[in-house]
Amino acid sequence: MFLEKGSDPDRPTARGDIPIFVAIECAGPPVIQALVKHNADVSIRYKGLSVLQAAFEGPSAQDEKAMSAIFDALLKKGADATVTCPDGKTLLHLAVTPEFGHTRVAYLLISAGVKVNAQDFEGNTALHLAGHSRPCVDLLLKSGANPRHVNANGLTPLLSATTHGDKAREPDLETLIKASDLRKINSHAQTALHLAASNGLERTIRLLLRARAETTLVDSSKNTPLLLAVKHQQWSVVSLLTIPPSVNSWDEDGMSALHHIARSIPNSSSTWADIAAAAAPFCQRGVSRSMRDRSGATPLIQAVKTLPEDGRIVLEALLVQTADRRASWNCVSHEDHKKHDALYYAITMKKAVFVEVLLKSGAMFSLEDWIKGPLDSAAPTDRQILKLLAQYEWARRAGSLRRQHGVPDVEPPAFASVFPVKDVRQLLSMGLEVNALPRSPLGTLMFWAVLRQIPLTPAMPPTYLLDMMKVVLDAGANPNISTAKGSRRSPSPQSSEISKESLPLSLQPLTFLLEEHPSADINLVTLLLTKGAKLSTASPYYNGRLPLHSAVRANRIDVVEEFLLQRADVNCEDKSGRTPLFIAAEQGSWKIADALLRRGAKVNIADAEKTTPLHVAAIGGNKRIVAALLREGAKSNIQDSKNMTPLACVLEGSEEKEKDRILWMLKDAAEEETRQAELQRQQREQNASHEARLKQRKAEEADTQLRRQQEEEGKLQKQRNADAHQQTSQEQPPTQKPTKRTKTPPSPPPAEKTHSMSRFKKPSLFFSRSKHSTPPSSTTPTQPSIISIRINTPPFSKSPSAESMQKSTSTSLPKTTPLSTTNPPKSTPTTHTITLGANAPLKPLPTPRIDSGVGHKTPDVMEKALPALNRENSTLDGGASTAAMKKRESGNELKDWLVLSRMMDGL
Repeated sequence: MFLEKGSDPDRPTARGDIPIFVAIECAGPPVIQALVKHNADVSIRYKGLSVLQAAFEGPSAQDEKAMSAIFDALLKKGADATVTCPDGKTLLHLAVTPEFGHTRVAYLLISAGVKVNAQDFEGNTALHLAGHSRPCVDLLLKSGANPRHVNANGLTPLLSATTHGDKAREPDLETLIKASDLRKINSHAQTALHLAASNGLERTIRLLLRARAETTLVDSSKNTPLLLAVKHQQWSVVSLLTIPPSVNSWDEDGMSALHHIARSIPNSSSTWADIAAAAAPFCQRGVSRSMRDRSGATPLIQAVKTLPEDGRIVLEALLVQTADRRASWNCVSHEDHKKHDALYYAITMKKAVFVEVLLKSGAMFSLEDWIKGPLDSAAPTDRQILKLLAQYEWARRAGSLRRQHGVPDVEPPAFASVFPVKDVRQLLSMGLEVNALPRSPLGTLMFWAVLRQIPLTPAMPPTYLLDMMKVVLDAGANPNISTAKGSRRSPSPQSSEISKESLPLSLQPLTFLLEEHPSADINLVTLLLTKGAKLSTASPYYNGRLPLHSAVRANRIDVVEEFLLQRADVNCEDKSGRTPLFIAAEQGSWKIADALLRRGAKVNIADAEKTTPLHVAAIGGNKRIVAALLREGAKSNIQDSKNMTPLACVLEGSEEKEKDRILWMLKDAAEEETRQAELQRQQREQNASHEARLKQRKAEEADTQLRRQQEEEGKLQKQRNADAHQQTSQEQPPTQKPTKRTKTPPSPPPAEKTHSMSRFKKPSLFFSRSKHSTPPSSTTPTQPSIISIRINTPPFSKSPSAESMQKSTSTSLPKTTPLSTTNPPKSTPTTHTITLGANAPLKPLPTPRIDSGVGHKTPDVMEKALPALNRENSTLDGGASTAAMKKRESGNELKDWLVLSRMMDGL
């Protein structure tokens, strides 16, 4: 607005500021364009700067679009584009520098006449400074920039770009590389590839290699690009440069790139994994790992001597081997000029981690060199190293026992020669653990490693075996530890049982020893037992047999007796349910069978097929074993699952004399068992009958006791009623007529339990002796003691003979007054009681039988008094006895009657 009204665009302010410079510093392109439009002077300088130079210092300098507009306006107005800075740089230098990189501004300047190859005071052209921007490089090259021009430092634009390149902001130098001479070098004889490798410019290296840059050229220090990349730890580009023929080049110290990698310790921007990855391409070529420096050290030796134990991954990378071992030989045993290999340095420098890695990779050593060497077993690190040496020495020797492939005629060495007892003791003293051996064909358990050698050929000497087992057991081996082994049977899809057995099955040491080596030394067996070997553990691999089974199977009577002394279970069973006696009977081992029987072996035990030892003995055809089994109670009539008795199992092919003897013994035993079975059956029937009678007697006694209790309660209730009635009569007024008191007769004495007079073991059901206690009342008249004999007779039919016998008996015995007037049923037995005074003189019985009913004399005075007493006794127990007799059988009553008669005859 001011300019349109005629304001002067070049008029300075009071402080001397010129409007166009103020606009460049404070305003944007529109103000500058307005000033230029109104003819502002663009050739004027302010503080030594032209308007174009001032534009690169203004706020819009980083904005390429704004700068393009400003330069376009100023250049069209006639601003001088050829001005230079105090350092000799042109405006084109400024436009393409990494600070700006304005390609459009550079184009305007080149169009305005700025020389493309103009140099500053350091000899740099605009192309030297434009390496960061491919558009600027392309513009300059199209405008005629010289890519071969060198600056004061002898650098071409390409060398300058690779020298100052940053891998974080790596430029695209494809067009510059194509236009440049790749053999140009700097003052240190380094090419662009050297410089790119030093700075880790991966994209540039790829472009240079694609452009056929040479990788074998060395600088003034004899470094190839690969060596520079390794020394500057540019691990990302090492694999790009690991190509022949420069891969094995060495520097002035005689060290190859792999030597430097093996010595490298990661800096802040790298890790051990980066170093290991960089070493991997070299290790695919055996030559690289065998290169030696001036001291004769290989990269592996340098790594062991230089790296801390944290660099294990680098050591493993140096030792890796592929399928083609000849092409990737790890050179683990190579020595330097002092005849020392990597393992020697690892041991002497106390690097246990490196020792383990080297031994794992096949490092060789002599055990004798380190038994009395510089290592101290008291130091933890030294002790660890000694243990590693012992473990790998064992593994190495164990591997030598395996038959070599392709050499079938060469027999492997004997176990005793590979592992002398002296050497094994030494290995154990160095820390070798008997229960944790390193992986080898012998397994991880030294106990089983020795035990498995017993059945092999050539056989170990007994003394060596015994001494070796003592050393192993004394070192802490477990004599009960089992091992696994595949099933002897091939799995079948039709049988789940066999499929299960195809899995690895366990072995028990003693069982294995006797099964695989039946002639094992008894001293070895005794040693195992002394060290705690158990006899109760089964071995599924051998059908669940226990050591005692195996000892019998081996026909070792000495071992069997030793096991029995150790309290082995003589009736232990295998998977088929068979005890050791089965095996002894099957093999005809008479002495073993006799020893088992003397220890209590069961003779009638049956296996899964219901076969007994007698079945097996009959099949075996040994008459002594058959006889021994029969003597111990073996049953000859028992049948197996095929319904065959031992008699039917006798084989036809047996010796005739033996067969006849066995058949005779089995037949005789069968007949005796039949007789005994019949006797036992009869005895069981008698016992059952007797138990039934006892049960009936108990029931009757319980019934009798209940009746007596009820009668007593009735009497007591009557007595209480009478006493209550008498008390009521006494309390009546005197005017009333007194009632006549009835004298209550004294209660008879309580009945006691009857005792049988029978000569049988248990009391008779119908003959018992009764004792009566004296009534407690003092008013009861004294009566003489009595002996009561009760005779129970069965009911008789109403035949004349029965009736006459009944009359005769009733006339000869005193009558008793029953307690109840109710007549018992006809089936109830009749009870007669003979009561005698205890103080009366005993008289001999008449000659006739007591059951004849004749010959009785007339009772005397003392006998005449007995009926009265007998009536009292009958009153007490007659009713209960009558009820108790209702259920008794007539046959038993008759037996008791006859017994009583015989007893009376003897009086």
